[in-house]
Amino acid sequence: MKQLFDEIRGQLGWQGMAGIALLLLAGIFLMLSLKPLEQEVAVMHTHLDAARSKTAMQSRTFSLGDRQKELDMFFESLPDERDVTDILASIYTVAEASGVEFKQAEYHINDKDRPRVEYGIVFPVQGEYAKIRLLVSRVLADHPAVALDQINFQRDRINNPILKAEIRLTLFIKPSM
Repeated sequence: MKQLFDEIRGQLGWQGMAGIALLLLAGIFLMLSLKPLEQEVAVMHTHLDAARSKTAMQSRTFSLGDRQKELDMFFESLPDERDVTDILASIYTVAEASGVEFKQAEYHINDKDRPRVEYGIVFPVQGEYAKIRLLVSRVLADHPAVALDQINFQRDRINNPILKAEIRLTLFIKPSM
């Protein structure tokens, strides 16, 4: 075996051996890095397709003529109260992906005696204006049942690119029965 290896090494030279080593390293890199990432992308595409179909169902047009029926369908399209933690986790994920510093949040339920629950969310963030704007636009795009109530900006110094903002959202959800 050693003799065969020495013969191959002699024929290929150091350039051929380096090429084989690079091919082996590329194969190892492919198996250890790219394959898991491809699997993760496939899982993300599945989640994205599920979210799109859920959003499509929630945002369908209501032109049935009967206003009460339309209103009932609208309330039915709201996310369930059990989905609140998933929606909040999604908001945290979007904040992290947007590069916005997001340390705490306040939550409160506004009214439980209606056909919907209004879940108030207030959170202070820090970051550049573009990143904060990206955060808000992505949250509103990802969750049609979320409304932006108010956003306040504050800058410590005029030349500081980092802003402090307080974002107030309302999440409209169906009460669990």
